[in-house]
Amino acid sequence: WELGDRPVPVTVRFSRDFRWWAEHNLQAETAEGPDGTLDVFLQAGNPDALASWVIGFGGEAQVVEPDDARETVLRRLDAALESARG
Repeated sequence: WELGDRPVPVTVRFSRDFRWWAEHNLQAETAEGPDGTLDVFLQAGNPDALASWVIGFGGEAQVVEPDDARETVLRRLDAALESARG
């Protein structure tokens, strides 16, 4: 999945405590997830932008699929930790 590719389907899971935000602010298909979480089905064309957006929610959102989108989030978090450690 490279920058500039056609948008791909992405599932982002919002925590039970933060699902209200997704329900009121995203115009997307949703489904009740495990434990009262909310799965939001989006189209994303830029993996780095998606990762930044998801990371901005802290622990309240996570990429469920596709795997490469989840891996992009993990790489961005690893890079932030490395930078913070100096």
